[in-house]
Amino acid sequence: MSDAKGYVRAYVFAGTIDEAQERARPLVALLSQSAQVRNLRLQRYWKIPEYWEVVCDLDAFDLAALSMLLAADWSVAKEHEAIWDHRLSGPFAVAGVAWAHLERLD
Repeated sequence: MSDAKGYVRAYVFAGTIDEAQERARPLVALLSQSAQVRNLRLQRYWKIPEYWEVVCDLDAFDLAALSMLLAADWSVAKEHEAIWDHRLSGPFAVAGVAWAHLERLD
């Protein structure tokens, strides 16, 4: 692990906050294998009501290693960020994710 700080923002298919929490639980568990998860925030996505936004602030992670843990195929893969879209990319490691953005901030 490195000293990098960043976040993952994922949009999950869910009708309620309880369903969003159920979708977020395995994502947080997976992230915790390769990063320190500092905090979790959930809110309904204003543009698409059937999506919930799951944001996890991360410490001590390697972007390349974490991105490969989450998905082998990302729509955008750059030095500081990766974007995954269920319509354009291969499978994601956690069920119910529609879109994800992983970013290193330093």
